[in-house]
Amino acid sequence: MPNSQQPIIFRNSWLMIGMYLALGAASAVIALCSVMMVVYEWFMPKHQSFWTIFGGVQWAGGAYCFALMGLQMWRTGVRTAHYQARLDSRGVDFRLGTKKKPITQFFGWDEIAAIMHKRQPMSEFYAGIGKDKRSVTFTIFTFFRPKKLARLIAAQSGRTIQDF
Repeated sequence: MPNSQQPIIFRNSWLMIGMYLALGAASAVIALCSVMMVVYEWFMPKHQSFWTIFGGVQWAGGAYCFALMGLQMWRTGVRTAHYQARLDSRGVDFRLGTKKKPITQFFGWDEIAAIMHKRQPMSEFYAGIGKDKRSVTFTIFTFFRPKKLARLIAAQSGRTIQDF
């Protein structure tokens, strides 16, 4: 930790969490509207044909996909809202999971064996690995600036960031 006595606390971006929740709610509304289109396609016309039934099936598939996407976006927003990494003079304390069911992991500065980095096409992964083989993985979806967090942990623990 840089020469200060105040702990540094990393959290996820509230803007990103708000976007997850807003997109989850919007997807649920779109799914509901798609269900209403299914009802319209199947029950409102005076005559049924293959194309009205096929149109209803397409709307039903869209409703299902939007409902799943909305549910997943909402769950991700709620889950990541309380992620936290606290760097203080003792070490780094990760709190992941939800508010009711937190998953905590503490690493003292002398307990950190390596800081690993892996670049993927859509994201970058960082992992803090302890000497007792415990590990914590974090990305841009976990913390707002994971690279800065990894650099601070590496600097304070005296390790370098290695690629894996």
